[in-house]
Amino acid sequence: MLRGSSVFIDGGVQLFRDNETTWMGSSKYIFEFDMSDSWNASTNFTEKKIGRYGDTSMNSNPPNMVRGALYRGPGNDTRLFTFGGSTFLANQSDPDWQAPVSDQIGLWSYDTSSMTWAQYDVTDAAPRRPNWGSVTEAIAQGIGFFLNGQIDRGSSEVMYTLSEYVGGELSNATNNQTTYLGGMVMIDMPTQTARNVSTETLGAPRVGGGLVHSPRFGKTKGGTLVAFGGMQSTNDRNNTFNNGALIDFGNVALCDNFMEENVTWFNQSTLGDIPPPRIDFCVLPGLKSAKDNSSHNM
Repeated sequence: MLRGSSVFIDGGVQLFRDNETTWMGSSKYIFEFDMSDSWNASTNFTEKKIGRYGDTSMNSNPPNMVRGALYRGPGNDTRLFTFGGSTFLANQSDPDWQAPVSDQIGLWSYDTSSMTWAQYDVTDAAPRRPNWGSVTEAIAQGIGFFLNGQIDRGSSEVMYTLSEYVGGELSNATNNQTTYLGGMVMIDMPTQTARNVSTETLGAPRVGGGLVHSPRFGKTKGGTLVAFGGMQSTNDRNNTFNNGALIDFGNVALCDNFMEENVTWFNQSTLGDIPPPRIDFCVLPGLKSAKDNSSHNM
């Protein structure tokens, strides 16, 4: 995520090494990289690490998460915002691994000026902590978007603590199952409140897709959201991390009335050299417009 002259990277998975032992685990920091000057990775590369430590009034520290959202926040705000995400279930033997914390706190902020964290309850819009949704933000309006996504044992404390019994015996058969989420969470960062709007006209919920906000495109002053790619469910009764169907790039979905009560998405066909379908691809947060705003490249 780019803000000012700095790039911020939150969460994710990294390789750790100690006494010739290596393992994969969650990144424990938000990293800040200064892009205001040229650098060489071998000579003058520097980084800042933002630790996840709440004050004594909080019941827990900000969690280490993957597949969550990092928002730069409104243009005149010194806070970064994080939302959603999942613990790294693939390696629970990591010495610093922690089970998911309460679903009640899904939104956090970090003030880069005072270097303090704050937490917010947005369960009215997101009762369970989501992850793997499509993420973007409208900077001028101070709104962060989290489109669809899923909940699983890594993101939701409720799901993590559930036990399933088959024939009277404890079973782990559903440990790999996920629940795809309809709707789009819209986070008003200046007020730290959220609403969840319908995505019924978009179609089946998706994970791992792209989402871009174009402030100068569309019929409304708020601009337009463009959603593309990702993966959709193929079996509503037994969703897992790897049995979905990829969404091709033959169509993109547009929405320019997301501030209204009844939100509508429209499909637009694409032309040209269309890439193959995929998930977890990189999306640039900005776009390049023609001088007369007749076209926009993103």
